[in-house]
Amino acid sequence: MNSKGQTLVLFVLILPLLFIILIMLINYATISLEKQKIDNNVKQTIEYGLNLKLDEKVVEDGVLTNSEIENKLSYLLSKNITYDDLNIDVSDNRIFIMVSKSINGFLSSIFNGRINISYNGEIIDDKFVIERR
Repeated sequence: MNSKGQTLVLFVLILPLLFIILIMLINYATISLEKQKIDNNVKQTIEYGLNLKLDEKVVEDGVLTNSEIENKLSYLLSKNITYDDLNIDVSDNRIFIMVSKSINGFLSSIFNGRINISYNGEIIDDKFVIERR
């Protein structure tokens, strides 16, 4: 019997499947890294905004209004990540940020073609509470 030919045929049949699995793993890792990057930047931006809100001199002297803080947070996010849609809401002791980004690739249908991340940050008893929504 010629087992060399059988092994070659089996290898040729399985090789495309291995490539597809490899491409899927790389694509999933890329999407996961992008999601983590957006997640971390949104949390850091909320913490920065809450620090601005907590700094009583800045708020009491009228140096920064809520819309100016929104502009600072928007600028900070735009320098660190790319996104399709950004919603920032700053109120008295609360900051809400929602970021959406469309993704392309082999596995984009699993993530509905978009990454949606939203966080809510509040100052409670002089402590920052940042929660995912």
